[in-house]
Amino acid sequence: MKKKLYLVLLLALGIYCPVFGQIENINILSSRLDSVTGIGFIPQDSSYSINLRFRMQNRVEARSAAETPFSLEERSFLTRRARLHTFGHLFNNRFRYSFQLGFTRGDQDEANSGYSNLIRDAVVFYKVNPHLEIGMGVMKLPGNRQRVISSADLQFTSRTILNETFNIDRDNGFFGVYRNQIHGLRYNFIGAVTTGTGRNYFINDRKTGAAYSGKLEILPFGDFTGFGDYFEGDYYREPKPKLSMAASYNYTQDAMRTGGQIGPQLFGETDMQTWLLDAVFKFRGFSVYGEYAHRLADNPITFQGDLMRNVYTGTGVNIQASYIFPSNYELGSRYAAVSPGRDIEAIEGGAQEATFVVVKYFKFHRIKALAEVTHRQLDGYQFRRDLPGGMIYRFQVEFGI
Repeated sequence: MKKKLYLVLLLALGIYCPVFGQIENINILSSRLDSVTGIGFIPQDSSYSINLRFRMQNRVEARSAAETPFSLEERSFLTRRARLHTFGHLFNNRFRYSFQLGFTRGDQDEANSGYSNLIRDAVVFYKVNPHLEIGMGVMKLPGNRQRVISSADLQFTSRTILNETFNIDRDNGFFGVYRNQIHGLRYNFIGAVTTGTGRNYFINDRKTGAAYSGKLEILPFGDFTGFGDYFEGDYYREPKPKLSMAASYNYTQDAMRTGGQIGPQLFGETDMQTWLLDAVFKFRGFSVYGEYAHRLADNPITFQGDLMRNVYTGTGVNIQASYIFPSNYELGSRYAAVSPGRDIEAIEGGAQEATFVVVKYFKFHRIKALAEVTHRQLDGYQFRRDLPGGMIYRFQVEFGI
């Protein structure tokens, strides 16, 4: 048995070495495993870096009608996410890359795209100077903060109904990031010009159309500890108040999907505008976060015979607050709601949800457990038919590097 094990290890090493070069050229001391960057490999000449990460989310979920909250009418046990992510630089540190794959059914958007869409991120950036980077590929558009924050770094098991209704998600195209400060005032600008159809989603008869996105962030009290403006909860217990405020805008020309870059295909085209505002404040373990969304469309309702598909125009709000104890237990709550615009209120309704969560962090957001209860009320809401109403109980474990 031991001989077979040694043989397998030798074969694996033989496959591994050609990929990364001769083993003696790798600086073993720079290979590392930590809570943020995963496993890293850097050769002695620093000509490239490779950081490898994996993560999984395993969830138990039960649902019931609001009138009978303890009946537990539906139950499920699933792996919500299972992903591999690699990032680093090649040639020199001006060329950066990020590549991510998703393996669960929910990550692959097969119902809308018609095929298993494994690729979530595949983007290359070039650092022009200390302030400006430009990139090309597929990644998240600069939308609402909760969508841009990785699902691994949420303090709840999932995002809000605002995000499910109004987020602008991922797309293929060109990206730019500019970071600077004026008299100590930090600001960031992220822009994108993309296809407008979503990640690796192609529409055969599409001849025109594009999406234009921009986001401005202002941090009046300086940078957060450990990029804390892009993970939920005040894990590092900011010793001084920290605040980030942001505004995003997306214009999708000739949008052909119900959510612009996501959702099923419309029966016609429409120009779509989405405005997104958000702010996050953290201080000594307390965290407060809010979002506002507003969407317009020229022709939000499309028909094909008796069939109808629509864009959800209207507004959404989300407010959440939390406190993390020195024991790394956290209590959090949030409220979110969406309301349809006048142009679709004859066919669409609103929705609201309230959630309470208890989180135990074992190793930052990489290893944590969450117990959560949500009450979601669907007041004629039809846009996302897969979102259940009533009482929703979840227990989720996040495990990764």
